[in-house]
Amino acid sequence: MKHNFRFYVYFLLSFCLEIKAVEEKSLKFLKRVEVVAPAGSLKFKDFSLLKSVFSSLKLLSWAPEVYWHSASDEDRGAQLLNALTQKKSLWVWCLRGGYGCARIIPMLEAAVRQKKLFSPKVIIGYSDITCLHLWADSQGWKSLHASMPGDWVKPCVKKNNFVLLNDILEQPCGVLEYKNLEPFNQSAKEAVLLKGKIIGGNLTLLVHSIGTSWQLQSQGKIIIIEDLNIQGYQIDRALYHLTQAGVLCGAVAIIFGTFSGNSFDWKKALKRFAKNTKIPVFYWPYFGHDSCNYPIPFGFESRVECVTKKWIWSIPYHFSKS
Repeated sequence: MKHNFRFYVYFLLSFCLEIKAVEEKSLKFLKRVEVVAPAGSLKFKDFSLLKSVFSSLKLLSWAPEVYWHSASDEDRGAQLLNALTQKKSLWVWCLRGGYGCARIIPMLEAAVRQKKLFSPKVIIGYSDITCLHLWADSQGWKSLHASMPGDWVKPCVKKNNFVLLNDILEQPCGVLEYKNLEPFNQSAKEAVLLKGKIIGGNLTLLVHSIGTSWQLQSQGKIIIIEDLNIQGYQIDRALYHLTQAGVLCGAVAIIFGTFSGNSFDWKKALKRFAKNTKIPVFYWPYFGHDSCNYPIPFGFESRVECVTKKWIWSIPYHFSKS
């Protein structure tokens, strides 16, 4: 009996060590990336846990929230600017979303005017980081819509999101090929080949960008849109506002991701919008706040192509030339 128990313990320990070795290998490049916290904060216990997974977080120190942010506007702006001006790394990975990025964009714009930001970096994140993606797009920078360290502690989030992101950091040039896009309107069904650079992100932030210096620019682009805890009528209102404001004019296509969380009637709102626009609209539930959040490079010419009645999204990327 003791022999069997020892064998079981040995087997379990070996299995755990093997899993840890795979994890270490699959996240090797993510562990080297500089992490910043330009928006919300994390609970202390979650922050401590993440430090044991991503060694680069050891350069960050936990502090209580300032209003709804990880720190004051001045401190968050200075931290982001420091990361964007350092030469040692191409990547700047945002800790989590929440709220606050829009408040530090004036500091970024001042740095541009003062010629302190002349070497483009690749900002990684989603949700509230949409503000930074739009700002980066206005500067002609590339960026990466992808999972953030804060997602690691969410039980529903698939760890493969991080493996896919790590693969891009390991090989910063390549081609992503995503399948199973679902056409949501006649324009999408009739499309054969659609080409355009990608931009977009969180619906709420896209609407809030209107009238700013970093407003969403849709001309000739493929726009991705997702959101969290937003009701069908709110989605309908936001999309209608983007339409009325003319912000979506000239878009090559729109690809909707997930509208997860406490969201009802979201698909009804998306289909109503798709029915009333001539822009090809697709649905692809593999990016956003749900379990799957596959990395999507921004700023590169991509193709949505119909091959044997199936739509394939090809995204070539070359971040080393950013």
